[in-house]
Amino acid sequence: MAESRPAHCEESLVSHLINMEDREWNTNRLNELFTSSNVKQIISLPIGGPFVKDELVWHLNKNGFYTVKSGYYLLSNLQSSTTTPNFSC
Repeated sequence: MAESRPAHCEESLVSHLINMEDREWNTNRLNELFTSSNVKQIISLPIGGPFVKDELVWHLNKNGFYTVKSGYYLLSNLQSSTTTPNFSC
């Protein structure tokens, strides 16, 4: 089920949501930006090492890159769905 968009989406990098001193998620900041169910999902993700760079990934394609075909697939599934997932932020 889709959740409403967080009130503020100014964080643009995952590294802004991590406490770099102890390499753990900044749960206070996550709770400010996301719903509780999204926070639970986020904190279940492991944090990479100190030299892992952020990157954009398209989860609907095995290689992580956006393609017109995968975008069309998403759009056609959204149009036939009764709920609309929130992909912003």
